[in-house]
Amino acid sequence: MLALTLLFWAGVFVTGFSALLFDLVAGLCFFVAVTGYLFDVTPGPESLRTLIIGFCVFLVPHIAQWLLAQIALLKENLSDFIHS
Repeated sequence: MLALTLLFWAGVFVTGFSALLFDLVAGLCFFVAVTGYLFDVTPGPESLRTLIIGFCVFLVPHIAQWLLAQIALLKENLSDFIHS
């Protein structure tokens, strides 16, 4: 139980901090892709690739949050098993 609790809270800290950084990078990718396409600096397929990369970067913290939810569920199930 203690190990799962420590793992969960360490994951919450790392996920919260990384979400900020990943959102900034994803926003930068979006901004670069849109402005590059609007000002005819990059062709359409290259802008689309940059948008896809930005979206994938945006999803990483959400996947980590899902994993943290699974750890919390495991901890709760283990706690219920121990108390029963």
